[in-house]
Amino acid sequence: MRVTSMRSRVVAGESRTGLRQPRQGVVLMIVIGMLTLFEIVGISFVSYADSAKQGVTQFRESTFVLREETVGVAPLLGRDLQRALRERVDFGPQVESLEELAAHVQCLKAKVEEASDRERDPEARRNQNALIVDLEQYEAAIEDLLWILEQIRLGR
Repeated sequence: MRVTSMRSRVVAGESRTGLRQPRQGVVLMIVIGMLTLFEIVGISFVSYADSAKQGVTQFRESTFVLREETVGVAPLLGRDLQRALRERVDFGPQVESLEELAAHVQCLKAKVEEASDRERDPEARRNQNALIVDLEQYEAAIEDLLWILEQIRLGR
């Protein structure tokens, strides 16, 4: 009876059998990323709906543009997050889009805050402050998603 030994080399990320070990926590990061993505889309719709209230109608067009930009980024990012389960993905274009989206949110929030400071009608001011809160939540969700993409890029 002849016995042969199988020599296996150990390379970073590979087991002794030569199969690639799955990256730890990637599925969790993908799920969290998708939830954050849905949160971003939801907040954008709330922001747009809130813009129809008294005191914030002047921001209706800006919130509509913000919603459209979000809806444009979401499917591409969702597709790449799903691909990240099977292969390495370059999230560079999505990170750039999310950073532009965050800049637009900050700009709109500054305009709403300025209008809120000048507003004399209490109901309109309340609506503007609610829009500011929505924009802050939206901004936080974008930051969370950017953090998740960075963690995936680092392979954590």
